[in-house]
Amino acid sequence: MKKIKTLKYVIIFSVLFSTFNTNFINAAFPSTAVCQAPAIEFSNGEIFFDVAFPPGGGTTCLTTGECPKIKVPAGSNIYSLKVRLRLTDPSAEIKTPYIWIPVAYNSAGTLYENKLKQIDTNDCSVIETYNVIDAPSRTHVIPGGAVWVASRDGFAEVSKLIPLRGNGVAGEYCGNDICGTDEDMYFCPGDCYGNICGPAGNQDCRKYEVLPGSFSTSPAVIDGIRGLTGDTSRNVWTGNCADGTISKLDGEIWPTSKLGPDIAVGGCPYGMIGDSFGHIWISNRGSGSLQCVDISTNSVKTVYSTIAPELPYGIGIDLNDNIYLSCYECGTVLKFPAVTGNCPNALAPSVIYDTQVKDGPVGVAADQKEYVWVANIFDNELYIFTGPTDWFNVHPGGGNLLGTAVDFDGNGWVVSFDDELVYKYGFNDTTYSFNKMCESIVLGGKPLSYSDMTGLTRTTKIISVPGIDDLTVPLDGIVTICSDGTTTCSDAAPCAALTAAMAGCTPDAIGDCEFDLEIYSKQAGNYTLDNLEIIYGKQIPVTTGGIMPCGRSWDDPATTWNDTSSCTLCHLIILASEIINFLMGLVALVALLALIIGGLIYVKTAGDAGLIMAAKQNVNKIFSGFVIIFIAWLIVNVVMVLFGFTDPLGDASWKIFSCNL
Repeated sequence: MKKIKTLKYVIIFSVLFSTFNTNFINAAFPSTAVCQAPAIEFSNGEIFFDVAFPPGGGTTCLTTGECPKIKVPAGSNIYSLKVRLRLTDPSAEIKTPYIWIPVAYNSAGTLYENKLKQIDTNDCSVIETYNVIDAPSRTHVIPGGAVWVASRDGFAEVSKLIPLRGNGVAGEYCGNDICGTDEDMYFCPGDCYGNICGPAGNQDCRKYEVLPGSFSTSPAVIDGIRGLTGDTSRNVWTGNCADGTISKLDGEIWPTSKLGPDIAVGGCPYGMIGDSFGHIWISNRGSGSLQCVDISTNSVKTVYSTIAPELPYGIGIDLNDNIYLSCYECGTVLKFPAVTGNCPNALAPSVIYDTQVKDGPVGVAADQKEYVWVANIFDNELYIFTGPTDWFNVHPGGGNLLGTAVDFDGNGWVVSFDDELVYKYGFNDTTYSFNKMCESIVLGGKPLSYSDMTGLTRTTKIISVPGIDDLTVPLDGIVTICSDGTTTCSDAAPCAALTAAMAGCTPDAIGDCEFDLEIYSKQAGNYTLDNLEIIYGKQIPVTTGGIMPCGRSWDDPATTWNDTSSCTLCHLIILASEIINFLMGLVALVALLALIIGGLIYVKTAGDAGLIMAAKQNVNKIFSGFVIIFIAWLIVNVVMVLFGFTDPLGDASWKIFSCNL
């Protein structure tokens, strides 16, 4: 009989418990569309992530050993992904790993040599020699990317070299389709993007490969390309001296192709350089002028004309997009201010640099401080200008100097045609002293180089995510990797590529998907990623109720903590608090029901004195028990207040348990 009564009490208790709390673990209701933007942290729990790009560029996932990782619930639709990329070490923004020197003729100057020398910037040593097109003299260098070479005397041809990207097993040969065509030369590193190489060492990571064949911009024209440069869209431009035209080539694919018809500029486009604002600048020897091309419209304007032909020669640019033009027969260098809009009808030089040595300036380059380096072919001097009339003789004579360049460390380079050498100079602008830092071994032929040898032009920094197009990013600014222009889930089309990537992921134990935010840059430097913002939407069940504070399938939006977290001691304290709150509510409910039952029994006694007495006793017991529980709670409350707790019925009450989650 007692067992039956006990079973009845258990059943009654269970019914009351379920009625009061619905489900002890989870109370699931129909799902609803929830748009959230809580993803401000990377997966490592930090709100920022430091990345470092190596000299020549690369991807952080392969150079730092760790990718920035982002985590969102599985099955989410990504509506926006933004992050701030901030340069944290300006001195390390860009470093120049190589100097590229085309060797056009043999030492006697009678036969084509057709070599391109890859020079180490540290010690002037020759890393590699590549076979390229006839009489190479012009180069266009993309830091960390391709190197383009143009023929001075051939059929307006160009060659393209690309860095080797080994992805085979470290210590093994890669094969013809990965690391080049000569397995004796190209030993497979574990990772050619960074510093993780095979037993042959980091030397392997520095090699390039000449892509097969060449491209002729004007097959019928001999004595062709004297100008070569690139634009902000990474296309390549060539200047053909024989027919006075320039051509725009696709810089990404090989074999390349022309992008539109040739543009007639007249004369002889001898030197060319691209700026940040969509212009190609031409040093035109044939017409004795400086020309500006708007690449959006292919319109050409002569912005400056000299008084005699054959005066313009070399052309350079600084990091502020000022243009420098060397005057071969007037012994000066002209500086022109940057142009941000369309090409003007006329442009006057803002500064004139003059050594008072008439005739001979050919190669010209400007460093980060806007000091101007000039190679003079007649007196065989290398000059550095710290101001319009302040100049220093850096290379004291010799060698029939042609091209000059500066690297991203501020050092100057000059090419000697007669000596078959390249020299590197450092300049101290505090003591106004210079020193020759190194010189190459004899290059084995006559080097012709007037143009970009280093890549020191305005080039784009690139950030990319798998499946997302490359984006140009600022030195410090918000990069919108993917956005539908909303902070809600109202758009019909979320960021398709990221959403598709999410669909194929394997969720972790709590239902989240993690993916790499792979950052790729063509320039070196130390950067910080922060201000991460991800807007995503997902159909999720809204789970409310229940007293378990952890280990759930979904988070209860009514709580201030994350109910999907793994259980800890902190959660045990919260669980105890929840149980106390549950029992207090249950006691009140049981007391109320018992009083109702006692009242019904009293009504149904029909004057039976025994039932009346039993009903009164039950009611008294229920009331007494409730009073005892309340008095016990009140005593504990008073004691807790005496120990320093205040506002016993407010938010600071002792009965409210919490801890940091």
